[in-house]
Amino acid sequence: MTIRTEKRPILVIAVAAIVVWLAAYLSIHDQMPSPSSPFSLVAVLPAFLIARIARWWMPSNLSLILSSAPLAIFFIVWSFPTLRIHPALPRRSIWLFLLFAPMSALFLWASWPYGLKYQGLHHTVLVSTFNAAFILALSGLVIVGRRSPARFISLAFHTLLFGWLGWCAFPWLGELL
Repeated sequence: MTIRTEKRPILVIAVAAIVVWLAAYLSIHDQMPSPSSPFSLVAVLPAFLIARIARWWMPSNLSLILSSAPLAIFFIVWSFPTLRIHPALPRRSIWLFLLFAPMSALFLWASWPYGLKYQGLHHTVLVSTFNAAFILALSGLVIVGRRSPARFISLAFHTLLFGWLGWCAFPWLGELL
């Protein structure tokens, strides 16, 4: 089965944006960081801001759902022109990945002792493994996308990149307030 991104780009991007939103939502849906909910910094910061603004008039479940939306909106704004016009991976997206991958690795390295102390070895190793897997998969998509440009590769790369940023990049390792 092939996904025809040329015929229905808006529908395909909308589905990918829902996947990105779901990744950000899953990152913050638990009360405490866990391997399935690692509290990604990219998802936690909007959650804190929206919860702070809306705490008096909005139910907490709704604010949690809305907290995941900024990353999905940014995904649409970032990816839509790329996926509509040209099938090749844009350099700006590759640079974004090349900026965030080492930063996330450095963040994990610096947070490792706090993760061991507050979340434990199992959680810290699992979240680090998830990050490594995402970085390897994204690196592979960059290589494939540069060799043979295709809209599906670009869509997969962008969805995986923003899904990784929303779900487990820069995970919360340490004491919870």
